[in-house]
Amino acid sequence: MNPAHKKTLRALALELRHILEGKYDAGGAFHPGDLETRLNALGVWRERPARPLDELPHLAAEDKAARRVVDAYIAYRRTAGVGLAEAVAEYVRESAYNWANRLLALRCMEARGLIDEVILQKEVYGWRSLAHQRLARRSPAACSGPDEGLFAVLLAELAERSRELPELFDPQAAAIALRPSLAALQCSIALLSGRERAGSAEPASDEVFSAPDALGWAYQYWNSEEKERVFEKVRTQKGAKIAGADIIPATQLYTEPYMVKFLVQNSLGALWLSMHPESGLAEKMEYYVKDADRAPAEARPVQSITVLDPAAGSGHFLLEAFDLLLEMYREDFNPPNPLTPPNPPTPFPSREGGGVGFATPGVRSAAQIAASILNHNLYAVDID
Repeated sequence: MNPAHKKTLRALALELRHILEGKYDAGGAFHPGDLETRLNALGVWRERPARPLDELPHLAAEDKAARRVVDAYIAYRRTAGVGLAEAVAEYVRESAYNWANRLLALRCMEARGLIDEVILQKEVYGWRSLAHQRLARRSPAACSGPDEGLFAVLLAELAERSRELPELFDPQAAAIALRPSLAALQCSIALLSGRERAGSAEPASDEVFSAPDALGWAYQYWNSEEKERVFEKVRTQKGAKIAGADIIPATQLYTEPYMVKFLVQNSLGALWLSMHPESGLAEKMEYYVKDADRAPAEARPVQSITVLDPAAGSGHFLLEAFDLLLEMYREDFNPPNPLTPPNPPTPFPSREGGGVGFATPGVRSAAQIAASILNHNLYAVDID
């Protein structure tokens, strides 16, 4: 991602957080955002006990359901010894992050052409998204309310995407039970569409969201002001320690692309070249150290080579490993030396049931190779 796009993404991530969660002013005072204002309207505050739900008969059904979720969350955290103010702050923080994460993920997916446009608003659709415009044409009654069907479009898309990525898009997740106000949602979508600028940065464009590492940088920028605040507290307050919720912004750092390339090319790439000295892969790896002392390795099918990232974050190392594995698959089935026959079906231990699998030359198309890489080669874990 180039510097201009990073600047835009940083400004955008922070603006989304300011809108939804709130922000600190120059004097260190916190100003609540939209979701805490919404929570107050549901009878929940940081500084005093919640108003009983039966005293709020005017609330809409979805707001009553959200209030029950919040009450359950606060009760659970109180049993763990967390005070009321922090429990409310925790829920608002999680809700803000989860709403922003879903909106960003959808925007990244549509920028890559993986889904129809559900976030990006265009003038040709009356400043709606393509999905929103379709709903308006198909069912005008569904767009007759104050939000003109905007929430219906988003929730339907979340339900559809949750079939593929349930942990990311679950429309029933407790964290998104509390909905932002219509004004906050409209403002967030306008920023993601590039209709509004975040600070002095350039408007967001498809190029920002189609970058392979866009989500990773968005996550880091989301916490950038929080990280500065945490380190300033440690620097200026005697005895202050980084603990609790402050650990995340203080330690969440994503590796720059040149570092990722260097490490992956000189581990995974080096392994392949040790197996296949005739490979042309070295010429495609700009950070590969060619004169390092490496022992040869016994050749084996590319499907049997596994990569594990033990602290995966948003997968920057896995993205680079995927690109290298793609080249390795292509070489495995089309060796650089025309006198070398393609690899025959070679048995290797299967990770799908204890039997024997085969590196079949039938895996040739980009889609087949991609599926094989995801099913056989890449592994990752993380504490969150």
